[in-house]
Amino acid sequence: MRDSALRAAAALTESESRFRALSDASPLGVFATDADGKCTYTNAPWQSIYGLSLEQSLGDGWATTLHPQDRRAVFEQWQRAAQQGVDGDMRFRILRPDGQLRSVRARARARIENGTILGYVGTVEDVTELLRAEQALDAERKRLAAIIEGTGAGTWEWNVRTGEVKVNERWAAILGWTREELGEVRNEFRAQIAHPDELESTRQLLRDHFADRSPEYVAEVRLRRRDGSWVWVEDRGRLMTRTADGHPEWMFGIQIDISQRKRQEEALRKSEQLLNRTGEVAGVGGWALDLRSGEVMWSAQTRRIHGVPDDYLPSLDEAIQFYAPEARPLIQSAVEQSMVRGQGWDLELPVVRADGRRIWVRTVGSAEFEDGRPVRMSGAFQDITERRALHAELAEQHELLRVTLQSIGDAVITTDAWGVVTG
Repeated sequence: MRDSALRAAAALTESESRFRALSDASPLGVFATDADGKCTYTNAPWQSIYGLSLEQSLGDGWATTLHPQDRRAVFEQWQRAAQQGVDGDMRFRILRPDGQLRSVRARARARIENGTILGYVGTVEDVTELLRAEQALDAERKRLAAIIEGTGAGTWEWNVRTGEVKVNERWAAILGWTREELGEVRNEFRAQIAHPDELESTRQLLRDHFADRSPEYVAEVRLRRRDGSWVWVEDRGRLMTRTADGHPEWMFGIQIDISQRKRQEEALRKSEQLLNRTGEVAGVGGWALDLRSGEVMWSAQTRRIHGVPDDYLPSLDEAIQFYAPEARPLIQSAVEQSMVRGQGWDLELPVVRADGRRIWVRTVGSAEFEDGRPVRMSGAFQDITERRALHAELAEQHELLRVTLQSIGDAVITTDAWGVVTG
Protein backbone atom coordinates (compact mmCIF):
# COMPACT_ATOMS: atom_id res chain seq x y z
CA MET A 1 0.00 0.00 0.00
CA ARG A 2 2.89 2.32 0.83
CA ASP A 3 4.51 1.66 -2.56
CA SER A 4 1.15 2.21 -4.29
CA ALA A 5 0.66 5.51 -2.46
CA LEU A 6 4.19 6.61 -3.35
CA ARG A 7 3.58 5.79 -7.02
CA ALA A 8 0.26 7.70 -6.95
CA ALA A 9 1.93 10.67 -5.28
CA ALA A 10 4.71 10.61 -7.86
CA ALA A 11 2.17 10.43 -10.69
CA LEU A 12 0.23 13.32 -9.15
CA THR A 13 3.38 15.37 -8.79
CA GLU A 14 4.30 14.64 -12.40
CA SER A 15 0.78 15.51 -13.53
CA GLU A 16 0.78 18.80 -11.62
CA SER A 17 4.24 19.57 -12.96
CA ARG A 18 3.03 19.05 -16.52
CA PHE A 19 -0.07 21.15 -15.82
CA ARG A 20 1.99 24.04 -14.45
CA ALA A 21 4.45 23.85 -17.33
CA LEU A 22 1.62 23.96 -19.86
CA SER A 23 -0.21 26.77 -18.04
CA ASP A 24 2.97 28.86 -17.78
CA ALA A 25 3.47 28.52 -21.54
CA SER A 26 -0.16 29.40 -22.33
CA PRO A 27 -1.03 32.92 -23.56
CA LEU A 28 -4.38 32.55 -21.81
CA GLY A 29 -4.99 33.01 -18.13
CA VAL A 30 -5.21 29.60 -16.42
CA PHE A 31 -6.67 28.90 -12.99
CA ALA A 32 -7.58 26.00 -10.72
CA THR A 33 -10.07 25.86 -7.84
CA ASP A 34 -11.20 23.40 -5.22
CA ALA A 35 -14.70 21.93 -5.11
CA ASP A 36 -16.03 25.04 -3.34
CA GLY A 37 -14.74 27.36 -6.06
CA LYS A 38 -11.85 28.76 -4.01
CA CYS A 39 -8.90 29.52 -6.21
CA THR A 40 -5.83 27.36 -5.63
CA TYR A 41 -3.69 28.37 -8.62
CA THR A 42 -3.35 31.11 -11.25
CA ASN A 43 -0.68 31.56 -13.90
CA ALA A 44 1.11 34.77 -14.85
CA PRO A 45 -1.25 35.75 -17.76
CA TRP A 46 -4.26 35.34 -15.40
CA GLN A 47 -2.62 37.61 -12.84
CA SER A 48 -1.83 40.17 -15.57
CA ILE A 49 -5.44 40.23 -16.77
CA TYR A 50 -6.85 40.71 -13.26
CA GLY A 51 -4.05 42.93 -11.97
CA LEU A 52 -3.58 40.67 -8.92
CA SER A 53 -0.56 38.85 -7.54
CA LEU A 54 -0.63 35.09 -7.00
CA GLU A 55 -1.30 35.58 -3.26
CA GLN A 56 -4.12 38.07 -3.95
CA SER A 57 -5.78 35.72 -6.43
CA LEU A 58 -5.99 32.67 -4.14
CA GLY A 59 -9.10 31.73 -2.18
CA ASP A 60 -11.92 34.26 -2.79
CA GLY A 61 -9.48 37.03 -3.72
CA TRP A 62 -10.39 36.83 -7.41
CA ALA A 63 -14.05 37.64 -6.57
CA THR A 64 -13.11 41.06 -5.19
CA THR A 65 -12.54 42.28 -8.75
CA LEU A 66 -16.03 41.40 -10.01
CA HIS A 67 -18.03 44.37 -11.24
CA PRO A 68 -20.86 45.04 -8.75
CA GLN A 69 -23.48 44.78 -11.48
CA ASP A 70 -22.15 41.39 -12.67
CA ARG A 71 -21.32 39.80 -9.27
CA ARG A 72 -24.68 38.14 -8.64
CA ALA A 73 -25.00 36.72 -12.15
CA VAL A 74 -21.47 35.26 -12.04
CA PHE A 75 -22.04 33.49 -8.72
CA GLU A 76 -25.43 32.15 -9.81
CA GLN A 77 -24.03 30.80 -13.08
CA TRP A 78 -21.04 29.29 -11.27
CA GLN A 79 -23.29 27.54 -8.75
CA ARG A 80 -25.60 26.26 -11.48
CA ALA A 81 -22.66 24.76 -13.38
CA ALA A 82 -21.31 23.18 -10.15
CA GLN A 83 -24.68 21.64 -9.24
CA GLN A 84 -25.21 20.22 -12.73
CA GLY A 85 -21.58 19.14 -13.16
CA VAL A 86 -21.29 20.87 -16.54
CA ASP A 87 -18.69 23.14 -18.07
CA GLY A 88 -18.94 26.83 -17.32
CA ASP A 89 -18.65 29.55 -19.94
CA MET A 90 -19.44 33.17 -19.09
CA ARG A 91 -18.56 36.75 -19.87
CA PHE A 92 -18.39 39.41 -17.19
CA ARG A 93 -16.65 42.62 -16.21
CA ILE A 94 -13.92 43.10 -13.66
CA LEU A 95 -12.58 46.18 -11.90
CA ARG A 96 -8.84 45.88 -11.51
CA PRO A 97 -7.13 47.37 -8.43
CA ASP A 98 -5.62 50.05 -10.70
CA GLY A 99 -9.16 51.18 -11.68
CA GLN A 100 -9.23 49.66 -15.18
CA LEU A 101 -12.53 48.18 -16.32
CA ARG A 102 -12.02 45.03 -18.37
CA SER A 103 -14.31 42.41 -19.92
CA VAL A 104 -13.26 38.77 -19.65
CA ARG A 105 -14.46 35.39 -20.81
CA ALA A 106 -13.97 32.56 -18.35
CA ARG A 107 -14.36 28.88 -19.17
CA ALA A 108 -14.08 26.10 -16.59
CA ARG A 109 -14.31 22.31 -16.51
CA ALA A 110 -14.86 20.13 -13.46
CA ARG A 111 -12.19 17.64 -12.31
CA ILE A 112 -14.20 14.54 -11.41
CA GLU A 113 -12.94 11.34 -9.80
CA ASN A 114 -15.23 8.43 -8.94
CA GLY A 115 -18.25 10.67 -9.49
CA THR A 116 -16.99 13.32 -7.06
CA ILE A 117 -16.06 16.85 -8.12
CA LEU A 118 -12.58 17.57 -6.85
CA GLY A 119 -12.36 21.08 -8.27
CA TYR A 120 -12.21 23.04 -11.51
CA VAL A 121 -9.61 24.08 -14.04
CA GLY A 122 -10.20 26.79 -16.58
CA THR A 123 -9.00 29.64 -18.73
CA VAL A 124 -9.61 33.37 -18.79
CA GLU A 125 -9.34 35.62 -21.85
CA ASP A 126 -9.41 39.40 -21.94
CA VAL A 127 -12.12 40.21 -24.49
CA THR A 128 -12.36 43.96 -23.83
CA GLU A 129 -11.11 45.03 -27.26
CA LEU A 130 -13.13 42.30 -28.98
CA LEU A 131 -16.33 43.51 -27.31
CA ARG A 132 -15.53 47.11 -28.24
CA ALA A 133 -15.03 46.05 -31.84
CA GLU A 134 -18.30 44.10 -31.76
CA GLN A 135 -20.13 47.07 -30.28
CA ALA A 136 -18.63 49.42 -32.87
CA LEU A 137 -19.57 46.97 -35.64
CA ASP A 138 -23.09 46.66 -34.27
CA ALA A 139 -23.42 50.45 -34.06
CA GLU A 140 -22.14 50.78 -37.63
CA ARG A 141 -24.55 48.08 -38.80
CA LYS A 142 -27.46 49.94 -37.18
CA ARG A 143 -26.29 53.24 -38.68
CA LEU A 144 -26.04 51.74 -42.14
CA ALA A 145 -29.41 50.04 -41.70
CA ALA A 146 -30.96 53.41 -40.80
CA ILE A 147 -29.36 55.03 -43.86
CA ILE A 148 -30.51 52.21 -46.12
CA GLU A 149 -34.04 52.38 -44.69
CA GLY A 150 -34.04 56.10 -45.47
CA THR A 151 -33.20 55.41 -49.13
CA GLY A 152 -36.10 52.99 -49.46
CA ALA A 153 -33.79 50.10 -50.36
CA GLY A 154 -34.53 46.49 -49.57
CA THR A 155 -31.67 44.64 -47.88
CA TRP A 156 -30.76 40.97 -47.99
CA GLU A 157 -28.14 38.76 -46.37
CA TRP A 158 -27.49 35.38 -47.94
CA ASN A 159 -25.62 32.43 -46.46
CA VAL A 160 -24.25 30.92 -49.65
CA ARG A 161 -23.57 27.54 -48.04
CA THR A 162 -26.89 26.99 -46.22
CA GLY A 163 -29.19 28.95 -48.51
CA GLU A 164 -30.53 31.01 -45.59
CA VAL A 165 -31.65 34.53 -46.58
CA LYS A 166 -32.41 37.42 -44.22
CA VAL A 167 -34.42 40.32 -45.66
CA ASN A 168 -35.84 43.57 -44.28
CA GLU A 169 -39.40 44.87 -44.44
CA ARG A 170 -38.72 47.02 -47.51
CA TRP A 171 -37.41 44.03 -49.50
CA ALA A 172 -40.67 42.22 -48.82
CA ALA A 173 -42.74 45.34 -49.65
CA ILE A 174 -41.13 45.68 -53.09
CA LEU A 175 -42.60 42.25 -53.86
CA GLY A 176 -46.00 43.11 -52.38
CA TRP A 177 -45.57 41.20 -49.11
CA THR A 178 -45.00 41.99 -45.46
CA ARG A 179 -41.95 40.52 -43.76
CA GLU A 180 -44.21 38.47 -41.48
CA GLU A 181 -46.15 37.02 -44.42
CA LEU A 182 -42.96 35.93 -46.15
CA GLY A 183 -41.80 33.93 -43.14
CA GLU A 184 -38.57 32.02 -43.65
CA VAL A 185 -36.84 32.98 -46.88
CA ARG A 186 -34.55 30.57 -48.70
CA ASN A 187 -32.41 31.21 -51.77
CA GLU A 188 -34.72 28.87 -53.69
CA PHE A 189 -37.47 31.47 -53.26
CA ARG A 190 -35.32 34.17 -54.84
CA ALA A 191 -34.63 31.86 -57.80
CA GLN A 192 -38.36 31.13 -58.20
CA ILE A 193 -39.34 34.82 -58.45
CA ALA A 194 -36.51 35.75 -60.84
CA HIS A 195 -37.39 36.36 -64.49
CA PRO A 196 -36.21 33.44 -66.66
CA ASP A 197 -34.54 35.79 -69.16
CA GLU A 198 -32.13 37.16 -66.52
CA LEU A 199 -31.59 34.07 -64.37
CA GLU A 200 -28.54 32.62 -66.15
CA SER A 201 -26.81 35.99 -66.64
CA THR A 202 -27.31 36.73 -62.94
CA ARG A 203 -25.78 33.41 -61.98
CA GLN A 204 -22.75 34.15 -64.17
CA LEU A 205 -22.31 37.52 -62.44
CA LEU A 206 -22.32 35.72 -59.09
CA ARG A 207 -19.79 33.15 -60.27
CA ASP A 208 -17.48 35.94 -61.46
CA HIS A 209 -17.86 37.75 -58.14
CA PHE A 210 -17.15 34.62 -56.10
CA ALA A 211 -14.03 34.04 -58.22
CA ASP A 212 -12.86 37.60 -57.37
CA ARG A 213 -13.20 38.69 -60.99
CA SER A 214 -15.53 41.55 -60.03
CA PRO A 215 -15.48 43.64 -56.81
CA GLU A 216 -19.26 43.84 -56.64
CA TYR A 217 -22.21 41.93 -58.05
CA VAL A 218 -24.54 44.38 -59.87
CA ALA A 219 -27.55 43.50 -61.99
CA GLU A 220 -30.85 44.95 -63.16
CA VAL A 221 -33.40 42.17 -62.95
CA ARG A 222 -37.14 41.56 -62.94
CA LEU A 223 -38.80 39.86 -59.98
CA ARG A 224 -42.31 38.43 -59.78
CA ARG A 225 -44.51 40.26 -57.30
CA ARG A 226 -47.16 38.66 -55.15
CA ASP A 227 -49.89 39.65 -57.66
CA GLY A 228 -47.98 38.07 -60.57
CA SER A 229 -46.72 41.34 -62.08
CA TRP A 230 -43.03 42.04 -62.67
CA VAL A 231 -41.00 44.70 -60.88
CA TRP A 232 -37.60 45.93 -62.05
CA VAL A 233 -34.96 46.17 -59.32
CA GLU A 234 -31.31 47.14 -59.19
CA ASP A 235 -29.66 44.31 -57.27
CA ARG A 236 -26.25 44.96 -55.69
CA GLY A 237 -24.29 42.53 -53.55
CA ARG A 238 -20.86 42.02 -52.05
CA LEU A 239 -19.29 38.93 -50.52
CA MET A 240 -18.57 39.73 -46.87
CA THR A 241 -17.05 36.52 -45.46
CA ARG A 242 -15.45 33.29 -46.59
CA THR A 243 -15.05 30.04 -44.71
CA ALA A 244 -11.67 28.90 -43.38
CA ASP A 245 -11.16 26.84 -46.57
CA GLY A 246 -11.86 29.87 -48.78
CA HIS A 247 -15.41 29.10 -49.89
CA PRO A 248 -18.01 31.94 -50.12
CA GLU A 249 -20.09 32.24 -46.95
CA TRP A 250 -22.14 35.38 -46.16
CA MET A 251 -23.10 37.87 -48.85
CA PHE A 252 -24.84 41.21 -48.24
CA GLY A 253 -26.76 43.35 -50.70
CA ILE A 254 -29.53 45.82 -51.44
CA GLN A 255 -32.37 46.04 -53.95
CA ILE A 256 -33.91 49.28 -55.22
CA ASP A 257 -37.16 49.49 -57.16
CA ILE A 258 -36.23 51.01 -60.54
CA SER A 259 -39.51 50.27 -62.35
CA GLN A 260 -40.27 53.95 -62.91
CA ARG A 261 -36.82 54.57 -64.38
CA LYS A 262 -37.23 51.56 -66.66
CA ARG A 263 -40.58 52.88 -67.88
CA GLN A 264 -38.97 56.25 -68.56
CA GLU A 265 -36.12 54.59 -70.44
CA GLU A 266 -38.60 52.63 -72.55
CA ALA A 267 -40.58 55.79 -73.29
CA LEU A 268 -37.34 57.57 -74.17
CA ARG A 269 -36.34 54.71 -76.46
CA LYS A 270 -39.67 54.83 -78.27
CA SER A 271 -39.45 58.61 -78.51
CA GLU A 272 -35.98 58.32 -80.01
CA GLN A 273 -37.20 55.79 -82.57
CA LEU A 274 -40.08 58.08 -83.55
CA LEU A 275 -37.77 61.10 -83.73
CA ASN A 276 -35.32 59.17 -85.88
CA ARG A 277 -38.04 58.15 -88.34
CA THR A 278 -39.43 61.68 -88.44
CA GLY A 279 -35.98 63.18 -88.88
CA GLU A 280 -35.15 60.95 -91.82
CA VAL A 281 -38.28 62.13 -93.63
CA ALA A 282 -38.31 65.84 -92.70
CA GLY A 283 -34.67 66.51 -91.92
CA VAL A 284 -35.61 67.38 -88.35
CA GLY A 285 -33.64 66.04 -85.42
CA GLY A 286 -34.98 65.50 -81.93
CA TRP A 287 -33.46 65.83 -78.49
CA ALA A 288 -34.46 65.13 -74.88
CA LEU A 289 -32.96 65.88 -71.48
CA ASP A 290 -33.79 64.02 -68.25
CA LEU A 291 -33.38 66.70 -65.58
CA ARG A 292 -33.11 64.13 -62.77
CA SER A 293 -30.30 62.08 -64.25
CA GLY A 294 -28.78 64.75 -66.50
CA GLU A 295 -28.88 62.30 -69.42
CA VAL A 296 -29.11 63.87 -72.89
CA MET A 297 -30.59 62.03 -75.87
CA TRP A 298 -29.94 63.06 -79.49
CA SER A 299 -31.67 61.43 -82.44
CA ALA A 300 -29.64 60.23 -85.42
CA GLN A 301 -30.61 63.32 -87.44
CA THR A 302 -29.52 65.64 -84.61
CA ARG A 303 -26.13 63.93 -84.54
CA ARG A 304 -25.83 64.35 -88.30
CA ILE A 305 -26.64 68.07 -87.98
CA HIS A 306 -23.82 68.44 -85.41
CA GLY A 307 -21.41 66.31 -87.44
CA VAL A 308 -20.75 63.74 -84.70
CA PRO A 309 -20.59 59.90 -84.82
CA ASP A 310 -23.77 57.82 -84.61
CA ASP A 311 -22.92 56.61 -81.08
CA TYR A 312 -22.13 60.09 -79.70
CA LEU A 313 -23.82 60.84 -76.36
CA PRO A 314 -23.24 64.43 -75.23
CA SER A 315 -23.45 65.83 -71.72
CA LEU A 316 -25.57 68.93 -71.21
CA ASP A 317 -22.47 71.16 -71.09
CA GLU A 318 -21.13 69.62 -74.30
CA ALA A 319 -24.46 70.19 -76.05
CA ILE A 320 -24.38 73.87 -75.08
CA GLN A 321 -20.79 74.23 -76.31
CA PHE A 322 -21.86 73.44 -79.90
CA TYR A 323 -23.61 76.81 -80.06
CA ALA A 324 -21.49 79.71 -81.28
CA PRO A 325 -20.14 81.80 -78.36
CA GLU A 326 -22.50 84.72 -79.08
CA ALA A 327 -25.51 82.32 -79.07
CA ARG A 328 -24.83 80.51 -75.79
CA PRO A 329 -26.30 83.18 -73.47
CA LEU A 330 -29.50 83.14 -75.55
CA ILE A 331 -30.03 79.37 -75.39
CA GLN A 332 -29.08 79.20 -71.71
CA SER A 333 -31.58 81.95 -70.90
CA ALA A 334 -34.28 80.17 -72.92
CA VAL A 335 -33.66 76.91 -71.04
CA GLU A 336 -33.76 78.62 -67.66
CA GLN A 337 -36.99 80.49 -68.48
CA SER A 338 -38.60 77.27 -69.64
CA MET A 339 -37.69 75.51 -66.38
CA VAL A 340 -38.95 78.40 -64.23
CA ARG A 341 -42.01 79.64 -66.13
CA GLY A 342 -42.80 76.67 -68.35
CA GLN A 343 -42.58 78.70 -71.55
CA GLY A 344 -41.05 77.10 -74.62
CA TRP A 345 -38.67 78.62 -77.17
CA ASP A 346 -38.28 78.74 -80.94
CA LEU A 347 -34.96 80.32 -81.93
CA GLU A 348 -32.63 80.51 -84.91
CA LEU A 349 -29.05 80.39 -83.72
CA PRO A 350 -25.57 79.74 -85.12
CA VAL A 351 -23.93 76.40 -84.32
CA VAL A 352 -20.34 75.25 -84.87
CA ARG A 353 -20.24 71.64 -86.01
CA ALA A 354 -17.67 69.09 -84.83
CA ASP A 355 -15.73 69.64 -88.08
CA GLY A 356 -15.59 73.41 -87.44
CA ARG A 357 -18.16 74.39 -90.08
CA ARG A 358 -20.51 77.12 -88.99
CA ILE A 359 -24.22 76.50 -89.67
CA TRP A 360 -27.57 77.91 -88.63
CA VAL A 361 -30.16 75.81 -86.80
CA ARG A 362 -33.70 76.30 -85.71
CA THR A 363 -33.95 75.02 -82.14
CA VAL A 364 -37.30 74.38 -80.48
CA GLY A 365 -37.81 73.17 -76.91
CA SER A 366 -40.00 73.10 -73.83
CA ALA A 367 -40.03 71.62 -70.30
CA GLU A 368 -42.27 68.91 -68.85
CA PHE A 369 -43.41 69.15 -65.24
CA GLU A 370 -44.47 66.69 -62.53
CA ASP A 371 -45.97 67.94 -59.27
CA GLY A 372 -44.96 71.46 -60.22
CA ARG A 373 -41.32 70.58 -60.83
CA PRO A 374 -39.50 70.32 -64.20
CA VAL A 375 -38.43 66.72 -64.84
CA ARG A 376 -37.74 66.57 -68.55
CA MET A 377 -37.06 68.79 -71.56
CA SER A 378 -37.46 67.91 -75.21
CA GLY A 379 -37.46 69.58 -78.59
CA ALA A 380 -36.14 69.57 -82.12
CA PHE A 381 -33.28 70.76 -84.33
CA GLN A 382 -33.40 71.71 -88.00
CA ASP A 383 -30.52 72.77 -90.20
CA ILE A 384 -31.72 76.02 -91.80
CA THR A 385 -28.38 77.09 -93.27
CA GLU A 386 -29.60 76.87 -96.90
CA ARG A 387 -32.86 78.62 -96.06
CA ARG A 388 -30.95 81.42 -94.33
CA ALA A 389 -28.64 81.71 -97.35
CA LEU A 390 -31.66 81.86 -99.70
CA HIS A 391 -33.30 84.53 -97.56
CA ALA A 392 -30.06 86.50 -97.56
CA GLU A 393 -29.83 86.23 -101.35
CA LEU A 394 -33.45 87.35 -101.79
CA ALA A 395 -32.87 90.22 -99.37
CA GLU A 396 -29.80 91.25 -101.38
CA GLN A 397 -31.77 91.17 -104.65
CA HIS A 398 -34.61 93.10 -103.06
CA GLU A 399 -32.15 95.75 -101.88
CA LEU A 400 -30.60 95.90 -105.35
CA LEU A 401 -34.03 96.40 -106.92
CA ARG A 402 -34.88 99.09 -104.37
CA VAL A 403 -31.67 100.97 -105.13
CA THR A 404 -32.25 100.64 -108.89
CA LEU A 405 -35.79 101.96 -108.68
CA GLN A 406 -34.63 104.84 -106.52
CA SER A 407 -32.04 105.82 -109.14
CA ILE A 408 -34.70 105.93 -111.85
CA GLY A 409 -36.35 108.75 -109.93
CA ASP A 410 -39.57 110.16 -111.36
CA ALA A 411 -39.27 108.76 -114.89
CA VAL A 412 -42.67 107.77 -116.37
CA ILE A 413 -43.11 104.83 -118.70
CA THR A 414 -46.10 104.90 -121.08
CA THR A 415 -47.43 102.20 -123.40
CA ASP A 416 -50.05 101.95 -126.13
CA ALA A 417 -53.06 99.67 -126.05
CA TRP A 418 -50.89 96.74 -127.14
CA GLY A 419 -48.38 97.25 -124.30
CA VAL A 420 -45.67 98.69 -126.52
CA VAL A 421 -43.55 101.32 -124.80
CA THR A 422 -44.15 104.70 -126.41
CA GLY A 423 -42.31 107.06 -124.11
